[in-house]
Amino acid sequence: GDTKSTVYKFRFDFQNWQWSEENSEAKKRIEQMLALMCVENEDVQNNLRSTLNAKFSHDYIQGYFEATVWPKGNIYIIDYNRLLPSFIPTPAPFVESLSHDLKGYAVYPGVVVGRVVKVRAESIAAVDFEEGAILVCDNTDVRYLPLMKRAGAIITDRGGILSHAAIVARELKKPCIVAAKIGMQVLMDGDLVEVNADHGTVRIIEKAK
Repeated sequence: GDTKSTVYKFRFDFQNWQWSEENSEAKKRIEQMLALMCVENEDVQNNLRSTLNAKFSHDYIQGYFEATVWPKGNIYIIDYNRLLPSFIPTPAPFVESLSHDLKGYAVYPGVVVGRVVKVRAESIAAVDFEEGAILVCDNTDVRYLPLMKRAGAIITDRGGILSHAAIVARELKKPCIVAAKIGMQVLMDGDLVEVNADHGTVRIIEKAK
């Protein structure tokens, strides 16, 4: 069915909170997320500055981040400054082979056959996305979440093990391949494909007519 999300707005001036509406659970989670980004120890701050070029305001690390809450309550922060992923090597994403049409980096396993639906950021609201379709896109962010929940599998051209697609796919237990590089070029809407996220490969079974 359709997935609906509720947006809660807040403001924190390092002393006081302001909320668009009262929601104790949302407030609890957001306060936990902010607490994770507070580094009071000066030695730790200096280490982060030297290793990750981090910057701080009122002991809070600066940047654009997204947080994911896993079912057991664990909170994971995605670094959209792209600082952390550069320290984690990603295998070469594309290898020529006769056995597959695309190869990327598998971040959640599984083998799924389905029809491709390519989605660009500017057309998310208008896309016709059926349950079990194969989501193919350049990268994902929070706007893609309703489609990711319906998808049989997810393929992105960019990303690594800390990308939004990778973390959400693991949470949703959806087969997912990231860093496919040319998926948006090679795959067409309606193509029947086999996504083998055990090996990080995509095979076109039947081209769309």
